[in-house]
Amino acid sequence: MSGPALLTADEPEEAAPLLEPANALLDELVAFGRFCREDHAREAGTGTGDGAVHRQPVRVRRYLARREIPVCVVTLTLQETIGLRFADGVRLPYRHNSATWPAGQPLAGHTSVPPGQAPFGWLRTFFSHWAMIPDDGPAVEGEFHRLLRSALWICHTSGTRPAVEYLADLVESGQVVNSLSAAWAAHALLAADSRTGSPEELVASLMEGRLPREPRDWLVFYPSLGDSGPVALSREGRAAVESLVVRGWRLVDETRAAPTLDAWLSRLAALDGVLRFVRRTVTWSVAEVSLPLQAILSQFEELNADIAAAVFSIEAGESIGAGVPGFREHQQGVEQISRNSGDATGGRFRRERLLLPPSVYETVDEPPWPDWSEPGRHIEVPWRICHGRTEEPPPGPRAGRRRLFPGRRPRPASVREDPSRALALYPEDPRLWLTLHERLRSAGHHRSAGAARQLSERMARRAAAGG
Repeated sequence: MSGPALLTADEPEEAAPLLEPANALLDELVAFGRFCREDHAREAGTGTGDGAVHRQPVRVRRYLARREIPVCVVTLTLQETIGLRFADGVRLPYRHNSATWPAGQPLAGHTSVPPGQAPFGWLRTFFSHWAMIPDDGPAVEGEFHRLLRSALWICHTSGTRPAVEYLADLVESGQVVNSLSAAWAAHALLAADSRTGSPEELVASLMEGRLPREPRDWLVFYPSLGDSGPVALSREGRAAVESLVVRGWRLVDETRAAPTLDAWLSRLAALDGVLRFVRRTVTWSVAEVSLPLQAILSQFEELNADIAAAVFSIEAGESIGAGVPGFREHQQGVEQISRNSGDATGGRFRRERLLLPPSVYETVDEPPWPDWSEPGRHIEVPWRICHGRTEEPPPGPRAGRRRLFPGRRPRPASVREDPSRALALYPEDPRLWLTLHERLRSAGHHRSAGAARQLSERMARRAAAGG
């Protein structure tokens, strides 16, 4: 969806029909985490007092009920049969808790850093953290403690800047329920870094004055935070803040380079969360914000407002014909204001505010690619749960698909014509796995065919048991 494949296998060419749904489902998980983050969903809570309705927990439970078991079954089976693993260079962050932390393994880290993580282990941590969200309100404080614990592990082994960047990695990859809690943890690190002389001292200062000696010391602790406002950052702290600013602009560039609507919406949500994380971290942590940094924070705030307009336009696409063309009109209005204010060529607007890919922004009528017509298989389930007017995704392929470019014809090929594509939406369907098994067997790909057969049988047993 948004770059090179995250997963590979022992024989990637033969296993390609199995890797396609596996990669699509992993892309979907990341997109879900980005879409469902509370500071991104405008309707995280409605009402007040005991009768308040908190939408985020409902959406999380709905998504986990639909995806957790099928995706775990697919991933574990492919890991055991075709050697499914993360592709070289894939650097997804992970963080364990008491339920998922294997003995002798790091509490937190990245999949590319030895000993790394197998895909199924990473999935367990992803689902476990989202399942911890409380039913009755925001998860900020509880998640803050868990995030700080993981960041302190990184700080202890690598330093303050890598720990702050690790928190940004978690936000970017959809593994944070609310970016407020991540910014709070980053502030705690930067404040402690300003008054200590080494990573060991920093960790000890936040963990009751001593370094953890046993795993249980990491799992059960109450950070000694004190009452710290903005501080004079150390050299390491300044480097951390600079890296966050660079990340923000990098994500802007990646959003503009999105090849499909699926990739654009997912990257847009990642950008929104990271910019909010950066703004909060800097505001809470930096005692004297320089004028250039103030200007950048203002630009990030404007981008957050533009992203909110984009999400509203896409959500409203089905009912009022807005969608991508509606947001393009919004961006054109912003450009006109910029030109009227002295940006004669529109260059400043394109540097600071443009979010659509230039080829889409400059399109007069329809988008240049069919993949910009509607959300596709990589995001349809989480998009409908987190942003759709109907809470449930459609029951069958292409039924009731959201049209974001009104009047455009749907793609000619039905996903049922290609079981690999269909399985990205319906991994629980044993018939699709059986069809894929038959095709792989006919092609002489017996190892992959056996994996598809196992998945067909496991999904059939699950369906028979009512799971």
